[in-house]
Amino acid sequence: MDARAVYNKVMNRDSREKITDNEWLEIEKEVSEWLETNPAEDEKKLFTPLGAYEVIGMMAEAVHFKRKTGRYAADYEIPGNVTVVQVKDK
Repeated sequence: MDARAVYNKVMNRDSREKITDNEWLEIEKEVSEWLETNPAEDEKKLFTPLGAYEVIGMMAEAVHFKRKTGRYAADYEIPGNVTVVQVKDK
């Protein structure tokens, strides 16, 4: 895995907006497996503790929530009266 390329793709707003749902899930799996290989510390710092891996995790969770997969696979209803709003910068 090219850690810098993945980091740049995820952290750059323009390229991040073009990542599909399936790609988010693939990126999450790839980075998770890569982190288990004990990568070089300078590359690891790009993703942990509060780096690109947090963004990747949140986006993958959103995909699972939308698809009702992963931990959202069971019957799940949003409690209360919730409105989801997507905000785009100008």
